[in-house]
Amino acid sequence: MEKNVRDQVVDLLRKNKNIFAWTPQDLEGIDPGVIMHHLNLDPTIRPVK
Repeated sequence: MEKNVRDQVVDLLRKNKNIFAWTPQDLEGIDPGVIMHHLNLDPTIRPVK
């Protein structure tokens, strides 16, 4: 990426940093089911190291 383009992107991100969710509390109003990750594990299988 060219330096001037990089500088523009960095400037844009810094000016708009308030629109990003930085903590789970910032996601107020969003269903946790949408943002939670679940591992699809088979409970009949013994864990291995």
